[in-house]
Amino acid sequence: NQRAMWFAIEIAAYASLVLGYLLLILLAIRHRIGRGPAQRLLELTLLLAVIWTAALGLLAISTPGGWWSFVWHRVAELGLVVLALLTAEFASIFVQSSCRQTSFRPWPRRVAVIVLSVAAIALDNLPAHWQSLFSNPLLSQLGPTELGTWFLVLAWLISMGSAWWAGLKAMHGATISKHRNRIRYLYAALVGFTVGDMLIFVGGVPDVYVGLVARLLGFGIITFTLLRYDLPDIRRFGLATLRLVLLVGVTVFIYLVALWGGVLLANLFPDIPRLAVAVPFASLALVLAATVDVLVSPRLHRFLDRTIMGRYYDVQKALRAY
Repeated sequence: NQRAMWFAIEIAAYASLVLGYLLLILLAIRHRIGRGPAQRLLELTLLLAVIWTAALGLLAISTPGGWWSFVWHRVAELGLVVLALLTAEFASIFVQSSCRQTSFRPWPRRVAVIVLSVAAIALDNLPAHWQSLFSNPLLSQLGPTELGTWFLVLAWLISMGSAWWAGLKAMHGATISKHRNRIRYLYAALVGFTVGDMLIFVGGVPDVYVGLVARLLGFGIITFTLLRYDLPDIRRFGLATLRLVLLVGVTVFIYLVALWGGVLLANLFPDIPRLAVAVPFASLALVLAATVDVLVSPRLHRFLDRTIMGRYYDVQKALRAY
């Protein structure tokens, strides 16, 4: 029963990921107005991501064993390298078309990634008489499989590093706020790709599934960025999210402290009915939480505006004065 339940969870997880990628492909295909190289590359990358995710799902639900586990990890690593290379190509095209920035030549990156990937595949199929080279004490802890994995990790680092460098170079040269905002969306997607890929490289459950979801979210950000011309200010959205998280955290903390105080008081005085202690303390916790929300929220808003946005004035106060 446990095996059947785990089997159903794996099928549902990979099917959901594939459906998510298919939805992004449909969104990208529907918006064909002004379709350029970046959108065509995005559609190709999403299609490859669908095939890669489906292949991982089929391998995951196959008969478990050492060989299948090795094949799953190698397919995952090769797919990450291909997607990272396409991400680097997309970042270069994106900063050129959307932000009017130039990028460095892509050929060294492509050659290095292809050579490292071919070397990793060759090590997986190394003849038996060549494997004796790894009996050397210096290589005793590093077999052909491990060396191939390190080659693929290096190829992934080259590709993702190129994508980040393209974004950083574009942000350094961008002078228009709209262009800088679009580059920040690229940053957000690259964060999702980088964190997700690292979790997949590490392997294990639930790290792999979290990594696959993070990569899907990264593609979602890229699709949203590419299909919309006027993008919301991502810093404003991030500040609003951060302010909400901090307020909820402080409110929950105060509420839990008040409840803990009520439980402690009830334990110290067991003769008092628990309901007589719980109701006043719960009411006090709600009042304190509401007070914190009213008093802390505007001050937290101004603090984040000063420290992150660099604004040293209150918009609402300025409007009232005007």
